Amino acid sequence: MKIILYQIIPELDSKRLMYNRLEYIMKSCGDKFPAEIYELVFSGDVEAKSFDDVWRIFNTSLPDGYKGRSMSVSDVVEIIDSDNQSKFFFCDSLGFKEIEIKALKEELRKNDI
Repeated sequence: MKIILYQIIPELDSKRLMYNRLEYIMKSCGDKFPAEIYELVFSGDVEAKSFDDVWRIFNTSLPDGYKGRSMSVSDVVEIIDSDNQSKFFFCDSLGFKEIEIKALKEELRKNDI
């Protein structure tokens, strides 16, 4: 599975959004997802078939070159399918929620590692 993992940059988290649920983040940001405070911390293929696998990998067996903290609530996972199409999923307190944000990819990739 090809994924890109994004995490909140602590120094840009003036509203204390890290580790909070999507509902709280959206409410705190006027219903606009704050992509500008996220950075790319991993991009590559992982041996995963589900979000549970992704969670396990980024909490117990971190891939080589990984520069982030353990995966947690508020992280965003971009899944890239075989047609090179992306879908974004927010790690929430009860699983992953797909998020639809048109400009998210460009905004997130501004802070590439």
